[in-house]
Amino acid sequence: MYCLLNSAFACRSTHEPQQQVPFQLEQFGLASQVVTFNEVRRIDALPAAVLAQFSEGLADPGHDFQQTDAIRGRHLPWRRLIVAGVSGRYCIVHYERGGIGLSSLVALFELSDSKANVRWVSNTNRMSNLQELKTTLESSKLQNQLGQTAW
Repeated sequence: MYCLLNSAFACRSTHEPQQQVPFQLEQFGLASQVVTFNEVRRIDALPAAVLAQFSEGLADPGHDFQQTDAIRGRHLPWRRLIVAGVSGRYCIVHYERGGIGLSSLVALFELSDSKANVRWVSNTNRMSNLQELKTTLESSKLQNQLGQTAW
């Protein structure tokens, strides 16, 4: 693994190809600017501050997680990463959340002073990559539900 810019925020694994996807932050209700995100598909490539926000854990894609509210056997994380994007100041995380009903969500975190603050969250359909997420955001199909939905 190696890190770019500030090691607290932009770490990524050297074992995965990087797709770079530019996002217009205005889609998240932030000041109009374009930020390029590096696509990541492993939790070890996410900033530690973002992982700390998932206090009940976050599984890697394809790994077991608590899909339903019926708990059997060993403890599993309640969320599983689908795809994420990391820039120097922001991190977009698309993930599944288990429990009573399985759902897919997108969250945008703002990174500063080794902290990650959730700025935007939305329920959505499952998407396969960061480019598909960008296309969905640009179509205005996703709205900020921060404070209205459990993320």
